[in-house]
Amino acid sequence: MGQYGTLSVLDDLANVNETVAGFGEEAVAARFAEALNVHNQMFTEMASEFATVTDAYLVPYGGTDTAKIVELDEWGAADASKVTAAGNLGLPLRIYGGTLQWTRTWMNTNSVAKAAKQLDGFALADIQAFMRSVKRALFTPTNNLTYIDRLQTGLTLPLRALLNADGQAIPSGPSGATFDGSTHTHYTGVSTLTGASITALINNVVEHGVDGTIRVYIARADETTVRGFSGFAEYIDARITVGSASTIGNASLDVNNPDNRAIGVYQGAEVWVKPWIPANYQVAIDVGAAERPLGVRTRTGALTGTGAFQLQAENELYPLRAQHLGREYGVSVLGRHKAAVQMVGSTTYAAPTFS
Repeated sequence: MGQYGTLSVLDDLANVNETVAGFGEEAVAARFAEALNVHNQMFTEMASEFATVTDAYLVPYGGTDTAKIVELDEWGAADASKVTAAGNLGLPLRIYGGTLQWTRTWMNTNSVAKAAKQLDGFALADIQAFMRSVKRALFTPTNNLTYIDRLQTGLTLPLRALLNADGQAIPSGPSGATFDGSTHTHYTGVSTLTGASITALINNVVEHGVDGTIRVYIARADETTVRGFSGFAEYIDARITVGSASTIGNASLDVNNPDNRAIGVYQGAEVWVKPWIPANYQVAIDVGAAERPLGVRTRTGALTGTGAFQLQAENELYPLRAQHLGREYGVSVLGRHKAAVQMVGSTTYAAPTFS
């Protein structure tokens, strides 16, 4: 997961061997609050890469027609026309949390450093829970049309996958291309990972229009295969001197984290190795687009308040005596055409198993 979940604000507490009681419960709680603020900022930055944070529970999607632009003379006025949304997408709201409690005896006998390690572990678990939600939203090809929004509206909301030939109307492409909602899918399977299959995966997103940057996410297990594609322009380790070649990218390879880095460019898309991508699966995403592939719903429309990861104490005067840590959010597909998934090993797509 890269460095997400690492609370650097707690680094100076990692070697404090004084007990929590001796250091001061309020002082430790204040440092924890500062650390959680940093963690939530990192969480927001990570989510913004491919998700929109919103408090909306239902958003319109698709179109069954197009607006009309006609030639006019100098006195003319066109007849009114409009584009009708063909359906809606729901966004869930859920509670995630873990129990973390300290007794007074524990505070009198254990160090601040041990307490910091506990908080750091829960912060990492928060990131891992979020990435499980992201993977389920991206890789699951089926809809859930019976989700009940029990935490806020009480309504039944339609949670949908990426485009999956479910019959919902699809917006037209920028060139005017239309797509059959009953057959067009962004979940594909191929027998072998090839350059042609990655090109098709990229085109599955590009044909709907790109207003961000196309990236292809792969697992590290597939890196060697992708590097061997004809036309792949690899990023080079800055410590290595190489001759000029058309197949070398002009960016330096990140040498610090082989499990989470951009490795080169293929067919105009930047290729990234990501630790959360399962082996034999690849994802193409329009990153940074105005309409993100995923939506993260909170009550406030921001990853603050109930959307923030925080200590939740029974007595607010003693915040360190937490009942648990947690946050409220839900992840679902928002821009159905803004990402596509490919599975290698079968021409019929099947979702990976999530732990």
